[in-house]
Amino acid sequence: MRNRNDPNFNPALVASLPSFLRMHDSFASINDIKWERVFVKLYQVDNLEHINRIIMDAKTMFTPEEANGINIFNYFDDTKTMGDVKLILDIIFKVIILITVFLCFFSLASSMGANLID
Repeated sequence: MRNRNDPNFNPALVASLPSFLRMHDSFASINDIKWERVFVKLYQVDNLEHINRIIMDAKTMFTPEEANGINIFNYFDDTKTMGDVKLILDIIFKVIILITVFLCFFSLASSMGANLID
């Protein structure tokens, strides 16, 4: 948990644009507000072509000077990477489990064989 007494603590507020305008100034326009951060939730999250087109349209709306200060983060880029990491770790742990089961079986068989011979 973050320390709220820390001067660098910056909580995020998620609100719709009409709600934000009512909280900020009920007579203001969206064009009058200075934005620091905008979160966009899309309805078609499985359509990667649509998401990439929206990102490219957002990047072309700004001049090169403005675009240098803008960072567009796509949540789904990290989810693919995390899925790949999860798959690799699953394979590694399955191999470790198989080796452990084989060693346990060999140990049990040799122990039983020694008891029978004795």
